[in-house]
Amino acid sequence: MIELAPDTPERERNRWLRRLDWRFLLHEPAPRRVCSLLPAGQSSLKQAIQAFDLQPAPPADLAVVQNPTRARLAQAFAALQTGGELYGEWRFPMGGERAVRHALTQAGFVDIACYWAWPVPGTRPPSFWLPVDAPHAIRAFLALRPATRSKRITTRRTALRYLWQAAYRAGVVAPLQVTARRPNGQQAPLITMLHENGIAASRVSSLLLTGGARSVNKVVRLLFHEQQPEPVAVVKYPRVPASVEPLRREARTLQLLHQLRPVPLAGVPEVLHWNEQTGQLTEHALMGKPLYSLLTAQSLASYAMRASDWLSALVYGPATNDWIQRIAQPALAFFKTHFGAVIDVQRVDDLEAALQRVGVLPTTFEQRDFSPWNVLLDRNNQLIVLDWESAEPQGLPGLDLIYFLSYLIFTHEQAMESKKFRASYLRLRDRQHPVGALVHRCLAHYAQVTGLNSDVLRVLWPFTWVLHARSEYTHMQADCGGTPTRAQLESSLFVDLWRTEMALFGHTNR
Repeated sequence: MIELAPDTPERERNRWLRRLDWRFLLHEPAPRRVCSLLPAGQSSLKQAIQAFDLQPAPPADLAVVQNPTRARLAQAFAALQTGGELYGEWRFPMGGERAVRHALTQAGFVDIACYWAWPVPGTRPPSFWLPVDAPHAIRAFLALRPATRSKRITTRRTALRYLWQAAYRAGVVAPLQVTARRPNGQQAPLITMLHENGIAASRVSSLLLTGGARSVNKVVRLLFHEQQPEPVAVVKYPRVPASVEPLRREARTLQLLHQLRPVPLAGVPEVLHWNEQTGQLTEHALMGKPLYSLLTAQSLASYAMRASDWLSALVYGPATNDWIQRIAQPALAFFKTHFGAVIDVQRVDDLEAALQRVGVLPTTFEQRDFSPWNVLLDRNNQLIVLDWESAEPQGLPGLDLIYFLSYLIFTHEQAMESKKFRASYLRLRDRQHPVGALVHRCLAHYAQVTGLNSDVLRVLWPFTWVLHARSEYTHMQADCGGTPTRAQLESSLFVDLWRTEMALFGHTNR
C-alpha cells in the first residue's frame, strides 16, 4: 500500500494519491514490481508512479504506458510476468475503443477493460471511472446520481451527459484509461472471489467511484455481472494504511450485527469477504439515492420519523454503566486536551458530572456517521444505511439520532451552503419552532420504543458533539500536516455546537 511522508500536507498527499486511483481497477491494486514505459518528458502520471517500486528489469507485476505504439505494447507484454497487468492511457485514440482493443489483443493481452474517467486524470482528481463497454453499468450510475438544487450544476451535468452519449455512440470516447492482463490460464481473482461467495459470474464489469475530499476516503468499486442492471457486489479499498482500520471495523460490525439480530435488519450491507492483508472489503451491493437529494418540505417529517424507527432497532443489549469508562471519559479527555485552548474546560467537567449521574444505558450498535448522505432510499423507498467504518458495536443510544436529526435540518434549511449552522441549530432545539417540534417528536418516539428516559437524551445532546469533535480534529491535523492552529480550532463546527448546546443545557423547552 502506498504511503507518503507523514508530514505531507493533506492537499498535496490527496493530489498524488488520487492520480493513482486507477490502481483500484487492477486485480492487484498493490503491485510489487512496476515497469514504467512512459514516453520521455514530464507528466503527472510519470511523477505519480514514483510512489511505486519501479523495477527496470522484468518480470513485472504491472506495466504502465501512455499513448503507446504497437512496439511499446509488445515491450510491455514482454516485461510482464504471466498474470501481470497493464495500465494505459490513450489521450486521443485513433480509431477509438475498438482500435485500442484490437492493438492490445494483437499484443497478446486478455481481460481488456476500457474506462472513461471524469474529470480527466491529470487535470483534476476523477470522481468516477465509467466502463465504456458496459452500458448497463453506466445506465445504473446515471439513474442513481443524486439530484442537486443548483441549476448551474444541473445544467453542467446535462450538457456533459449529452456530450458523452454522443461520443459513445460515435465510438470516439476520449481520453481512454485501459487495463489488461497477460494470460496465465487462470480466472481473474475477482471472479474467483465471487464464485467462493456463491455469485456465479463468468465476466464482470467495474465502475469505480473515487469521490470524497480526502486521501483517507475509501475507493468503491461496483461489480456488474454480464448485462444485469444492478451491481452484484461492492468492493471497498483503503487508499492509505490509516484507512485499513476503519474498513476492518466496518467488516466486524456488520458481521456482528447480522449474527446478533435474530431477524436481519433491512438496509444493512452483508459482508462477502474481508481481506485482512490488504484491507479490502467486499459486500453485497445495496443501491439507492442519498436521502439528502430527495429531501423536500413535504418529506422531511416522514424521513425523520422513519430514521428514528430504524435506529431504535439498533438498541439490543443489557443496560450497563461501563460506557462511562469506555466511551465518555476518553472522549471528554480528548476534547479537553486538544480543544482546551478554545473551550471552557470547567464546562466539560460539568458535562462529565451530568453523564456520571445518568447511570446505566442499554447497549446499542452505534453507526456514528448516520447522516443524510449515508442514508439512501432504494427503488422500493426503503432505507439503506452505508459506511459503518466509524461504528461502535457497544455504543450509546440516542447519539446517532441526534446527529442525524441535526444534519437533516441543516440540509433542509441549506445551512451546509450558508454556513449558518448555529441559527439552524437553535431552531431545531426549540420545540416551539416547527422543526424543533419535529425533532422533539422523533426523540420522544425513540425514547418510548427503546425505554430510554427523555432526561437522558437531554444530557446526550452536548456529548454528541464532544464525541464527533475527535474526527474533526484529525482532519485539521491532516490539513496542516501537524498541530492545528488556534484559528483552526476556533473554526470547529462541533465545538460551536457544543458551546451552543451547553448554553441551552437544562432549559425545560429543549
